[in-house]
Amino acid sequence: MSCHDHCHSNSCGECCHSEITLTEHERDFLARLAQAPFLPVACFRLKSSHTPHAHLVALAPVFLDSREDSMESVKQTGAVLTSLETYGLITIDYDEPLQNADEGLFRQSKLFAYFEETVRAGSRVPGFLFDVAALEVGSLALTGRGQDVVDQLS
Repeated sequence: MSCHDHCHSNSCGECCHSEITLTEHERDFLARLAQAPFLPVACFRLKSSHTPHAHLVALAPVFLDSREDSMESVKQTGAVLTSLETYGLITIDYDEPLQNADEGLFRQSKLFAYFEETVRAGSRVPGFLFDVAALEVGSLALTGRGQDVVDQLS
């Protein structure tokens, strides 16, 4: 999935009209998102300083509670976010970063430091294309359908 693939409530086909069975983690995250209109999210990208159009998504979506979050917890939360987006309950948007969002939370996290070091190590290999660790920050928001589900869960 690229950072720009979104399931919008009006364009995702059947997923927006089918019955939804949510996990406890999905319900908890929806409740959390209902408390704030938007939350920050990030995408870790691999880029090339030699080929400007070459890029890959290394990890997305990335939601952090703290700078110490582990890869395992970030992947678990990412799976929850991807599921909620697929159901049409949230949007993940990298084109509209949050005003006053703390990019430092992501940039100074243990996980991004590990990502940068991994990219640096790979860039020492002859012929390695991706030599730049990039961060793209965006936002998470409930859709109208997501708000309806939160209201039903209350």
